[in-house]
Amino acid sequence: MTPDKPPLLLRPVLAAADRMRTGMRLAVLVLVLVVPGVVAATAYTTEVNGKIAVSGLERDGAEVVRPALLALADTVAGRTPDLASVRTAAAAHPGLRLDAALAALPASADPPQPMAAALLGLITTTGDNSNLILDPNLDSFYVMDVQVVQLPKALAAAAQAATAPALTDPIAARAVLAGQLSAVAGSLRTDLATATRNTRLTGLGSRLAPVARIVCSAALQGTCARSHGPGAVSAKLSF
Repeated sequence: MTPDKPPLLLRPVLAAADRMRTGMRLAVLVLVLVVPGVVAATAYTTEVNGKIAVSGLERDGAEVVRPALLALADTVAGRTPDLASVRTAAAAHPGLRLDAALAALPASADPPQPMAAALLGLITTTGDNSNLILDPNLDSFYVMDVQVVQLPKALAAAAQAATAPALTDPIAARAVLAGQLSAVAGSLRTDLATATRNTRLTGLGSRLAPVARIVCSAALQGTCARSHGPGAVSAKLSF
């Protein structure tokens, strides 16, 4: 019987292998097996390190947003904001690139509006540079929207309400602010409902209860309008 001939594409390889010693054949075999493994390991390591870096930035951003949000609430409530904690948190995470936002902070919170606007800008920059609201998980995305977008917007609107009477048309100004607060309240309701409905974290709803309690103050509707004004928002947000 005539042995089957090898495939045409393998004939050059087999011819070269026939001329090699056994040691050389083993070396070539090891090389062929190792190179794909090294490539696969490098690609996997690069992907994992990228995910770790993104997670690290999100953690750093959350550590800066918390004192900044509390400082914003204190500013709107007429208290002295703890800017030292904000600067310390920002300095601990230079990768967030917050130098310009920190430099924009006024030296004093009197009047409160410039300080509130600067803190709002700091929180927004932190959220952008840390990818906080880009988390693909549905529950964490909406929790971050509450913390990084909606609450700062509500506080900034409350700070503006303090100057509305001094404007040319205070009634129109207050109507605009009321509309902003009402829109924030609607967004907060949606965020809270979506986050709690889709989370696997036990007790998330109870942990978000302080936020839920300020929704009626931001909405300025129904019974809330009889018991709370725009100034109540900042006090309830200082949780």
